[in-house]
Amino acid sequence: MAGDMPLTSVDKEKLVASAQRHLKRGQVKKAIAEVERLVVDDSNDLRARLELADLYERGNEPKRAVTVYIEAAKHYERSNFGLKALAVYLRATNLDPKNREAHAALGRLYAEQGMFAEAASRFQTALDCATGADAARARLDVTSAMLELDPDNLGDRLRLAEGYSALGLRAEALAELRSVALALDERAAESDFQVVAERLLWHKPDDFEIARSLAASYIAQEEPQRALAKLKMAFEAKPRDLEILGLLAEAFNQLGQVHKSVAVLKEMARIYDESGLIHERDECYTRILMLDPNDKSARDAIGETSTEAEGQTLEFAPESSRVRPSTSRSKRPAPEASDDFDDFDFDFDDEDEIGFGGVAENTIVDDAFIPDDVREHLDQESALSLVVPGATDGPSTSALQEDLRELDFYINNGLVGEAAGLLHELFNRHGRHPLLERREQQLSGMR
Repeated sequence: MAGDMPLTSVDKEKLVASAQRHLKRGQVKKAIAEVERLVVDDSNDLRARLELADLYERGNEPKRAVTVYIEAAKHYERSNFGLKALAVYLRATNLDPKNREAHAALGRLYAEQGMFAEAASRFQTALDCATGADAARARLDVTSAMLELDPDNLGDRLRLAEGYSALGLRAEALAELRSVALALDERAAESDFQVVAERLLWHKPDDFEIARSLAASYIAQEEPQRALAKLKMAFEAKPRDLEILGLLAEAFNQLGQVHKSVAVLKEMARIYDESGLIHERDECYTRILMLDPNDKSARDAIGETSTEAEGQTLEFAPESSRVRPSTSRSKRPAPEASDDFDDFDFDFDDEDEIGFGGVAENTIVDDAFIPDDVREHLDQESALSLVVPGATDGPSTSALQEDLRELDFYINNGLVGEAAGLLHELFNRHGRHPLLERREQQLSGMR
């Protein structure tokens, strides 16, 4: 047992026997010393841990006993022994009735066992134990533990995020906001997602992924000015990201700035060509000719002398990764990076031309933008229905929005066949619009 060498089984047996002899003689502290050596040697020996906690209890050291009990209970939880963990947490609360951590853990474990009345009681006790300087943080942590049992409770999760934000706990606030934003994005709850994503970007303006998703949402609702404010940061982070470039092309197209949309499409074509994605490259040139039938470089690259697309309107969906085409296809030479793209103002300084100003930027800066009675604004049928003063809605009277309302009616009522039929019609009517693609994903999950 000398030095730092691990204890052998014989050594452990000797320590146990020695601890038992000390205990029979009433020498609790000496027994504690022997068992502590067992615990130090093997931190995963839960039997030794529980013996040590019991000895601390006998030796009138309740705080140390509670600490060891909670450590052992956490170990049981990590090993998926919920009932054993519950029993050990109960021992801890018997010694320390105001131990908030143990009561919150008991609430979680009772709920997992379906004992919801006991769970509610323990959670309430944990909240009541949150006193002193750290009371506000403690209550939020208990609320976080409660929400682990109800991950779809987006309203309370928003309240939790705002609570963390008010205390300056930005990392915790961001984690909750991201959880809500991703849930809303998955549900295609566009307006609610935009509100929460804006709030998240206020806390973390350089969140590239959220900025890109928010830009796509704005473009899907034909709000290109707001989209450009988010695409600027996303483009600066990843200037060769084809999804971002696709969003830029559509944003400029919606703004009627054809020359900029064409410049972006040419850059996309060049990137596709470098990657050997000939089909995708030619699609970009086709799109260019739909916007500008007289573009000579696109005609030369695609080998066209005329186009049937003249006069057509065009909507660009974000680019998605596709299967690389067969290398046996002939590869037409693509022009080098065009002067249009080199001269293109991706710094977004020409605000008058792009159309910034007014209500183009709607990042929320008020920490209290989520009202206390947020749960009264919950719509159980379609995620959140938050009303934010000053926020502007998309064109509610547009044909696409009207069609989406009808489609959502079928989806929300489980009318899968009718929804699928209407979705097919809408794809023909509006093309592969991002909002329609999201509904398509919802339907595929319902089949």
